[in-house]
Amino acid sequence: MRCGSDKSSVTRFSERALQILEAAEAAAASGAPCSDVTILVSTGGAIHMLTGDGARDADWPLDRLLAYHGAASAFRVTWNHGRIQVEAREGQRTCRLEGTTPQSVARALLRPLVGNFLEGSIRSVV
Repeated sequence: MRCGSDKSSVTRFSERALQILEAAEAAAASGAPCSDVTILVSTGGAIHMLTGDGARDADWPLDRLLAYHGAASAFRVTWNHGRIQVEAREGQRTCRLEGTTPQSVARALLRPLVGNFLEGSIRSVV
């Protein structure tokens, strides 16, 4: 029985991390301004959110945040150069998920086209 309950809690943990990543990707796709956030979840399900806007412990390692706040799990969402990253911790379990903002995908797809267009424009002028 123990094995089944571990699998179930790991699945819930990883599903929560994926749901948070999907929410962050949806926020980015909507054009909403996005900032780094850490989400702490208590054993009872209460949610506490920390942002970099003045929270003194927002950038602490997740294991320290869990201990300090007595939380059961922690999820940190960070944005960096068109990448969205969710770092998660629950006890000794950790996971890291990454996604890309739609804008960075568009830039990556259009970069060669713009380069070819500009190169062709320069040739036609010369």
